[in-house]
Amino acid sequence: MKMFTKLALVSSMAVSANAMAMQSMDDAALSAATGQDGINIGIGISKIEIAKVLVHDNDGLVYSGTAPTSGQAGFGGTGNAGAIVIKSNASGKTATNGIVIEAPVNAAGNAYDTTRKLTGWYKNEHKSKEWLKIKYKFQPKGCQVSAAIQQGPGFTPDHRIFTQRGYVEIEDIVSGEDRVLVQECAYSEDTMQVILGSLLGDGALSSKNGKGAGFVASQADSRRDYLELKAASVNARPIKTLKGWRIATEYNYQLTDLYHELEVFEDCRVYRPKPTQEYLSRLDARALAIWYFDDGNLPPDSKPRLWSRTLAKHPEYVQYVLDWMQQLGIKAHFHTDEVNNQFFVIDSELEFFNLIRKYATDSVQYKIRDAFKDKSDTYLWDFSRTKQYYALVEDVVQWEVPESRRGYSTSWCIDVENNHNFFTPIGLVHNCRDTAATLELHNKFLPIINNSRQLSSCYYNLMLPALMFLTDMEDRGIPISKDRLVAARGMLEAELDDLRTKLYSFPEVVELERDQGKIFNPNSVNQLRVLLYDKLGLDNGGALTDTGALSTDSEVLTELAKQHEIASVIHEIRKKTKLLSTYVVKLMGVIDRDNRVRTGFNLTSTTSGRLSSSGNFNVQQLPRDNPLIKGCVKARPGYKIVAVD
Repeated sequence: MKMFTKLALVSSMAVSANAMAMQSMDDAALSAATGQDGINIGIGISKIEIAKVLVHDNDGLVYSGTAPTSGQAGFGGTGNAGAIVIKSNASGKTATNGIVIEAPVNAAGNAYDTTRKLTGWYKNEHKSKEWLKIKYKFQPKGCQVSAAIQQGPGFTPDHRIFTQRGYVEIEDIVSGEDRVLVQECAYSEDTMQVILGSLLGDGALSSKNGKGAGFVASQADSRRDYLELKAASVNARPIKTLKGWRIATEYNYQLTDLYHELEVFEDCRVYRPKPTQEYLSRLDARALAIWYFDDGNLPPDSKPRLWSRTLAKHPEYVQYVLDWMQQLGIKAHFHTDEVNNQFFVIDSELEFFNLIRKYATDSVQYKIRDAFKDKSDTYLWDFSRTKQYYALVEDVVQWEVPESRRGYSTSWCIDVENNHNFFTPIGLVHNCRDTAATLELHNKFLPIINNSRQLSSCYYNLMLPALMFLTDMEDRGIPISKDRLVAARGMLEAELDDLRTKLYSFPEVVELERDQGKIFNPNSVNQLRVLLYDKLGLDNGGALTDTGALSTDSEVLTELAKQHEIASVIHEIRKKTKLLSTYVVKLMGVIDRDNRVRTGFNLTSTTSGRLSSSGNFNVQQLPRDNPLIKGCVKARPGYKIVAVD
């Protein structure tokens, strides 16, 4: 089935890639090459549970002449499009025969023909058709707005799109109730607890235009590891600020839906949701811990407190929170006085700390009573996003194709039997724009290749086998040791802390900060020039940038290090920061659940003919002379990693 690895055309969905993989385009060619129509899967396991299986068969293997017999290609095929036959070793549908998957059938027991053939693709939309558009709260980047309608996919009324209740025709979608599958993975339950708990504390949902929202949070320098936990939960990157560290995610469907869904206090300066009974029903001990680590404190001679001045004005919500804590086994009461002190007092301290202590990072351990500090059962957060997200439909509106296409990007209208759609970044239903272009290239160049002995030899004997080999490499992935990555991160961060401490202890740096009235940032080229060339008076030998400014690149810093130790320290900070951010942190963000990184390998993207890598991670960037990073690539037991040059 490798012939179908890189291209699949289905009536409602398309997947496309390089034209080189199109060695076979239909079931007939597949049958001639392999002797079978479809895929045989054997699973040697005592039990397997599958939530949903989608099977597409667009031609049913049309055979001519005498029907094939057992053992011949096409045996069991019907010649009818969409007629998928799933049989056991015997016949019938009884439990003893093990039939667990069936095609939909009518009253007569015959399979419905639910497929629609792709009949063509055209630039721009058909004006003769009636078009409907789906509106979402979130507008992806690049969307245009015409007559208050978001630019995006257009569908004929009979077009089916995948929703939370299965495939539904566009005209039957219920606005405000139905959700459409989008190209976005849903946050894990752990992530949602972090977000919802943070919204009661120091986090917020932010929207500058009302058409999208993201999650923001901040912490002081001393609590960076706690903010990094939040950053990992939403796949964000901490940013250094004058007051500490901050994260801000890109806008997406899920956060936008949440932003518009939650009831919020109108009298708050920042986005603050109302802790309604419905909201609190979604929270558990994880969210309580996040809220406490954000807004709680532990007086030495008193009980733990959870501060909330907002709720002091709304006694009904105070009671909701107390009832929610009671459900978690926590007894508490709300304190308010005339000096603007408003907080929840935790009365059942034993139950409270036993409930939340396992969620504490190192920097918030001071909020845990010493008697309850125990890292033996530290909680392992799971922030992996494995399920697709369904975005809420705001409205379904009629849309007319503009008379002029000026100002609109070119789109493809994919023409399917009794069904029409064109390119969309939203939803599972694609118009196959890339696939259409790839297929056109295939049809154009394959005859040219076949008519040339040299091109044929190169294509069939070199390019295709190489592509199949690279596909195997991409599918298998690169084994990475998470434990070694965590250790490398700890080592680099500790070394960076020591280097920064040393850097800020130099009297020249202290003087520069006093003169400029701000903290010295070694990543600021302008500040670095002032320090190295104005304050220290170092000579870089006349090395300039393309704009004529004094250079501060790695080569120059190496030479300047011979003149002053500050240059050496800054150079080391740069190198270790790059190792941490470019390799360690990035690798930790793209490791699959089987501890492998899967990325792309390109056969024809360099002028020299060498392989290149792109995608999740460019493996060619791994530093060959750094054992700390290379050591994180770990072969599985019984295997070795061999370097060949």
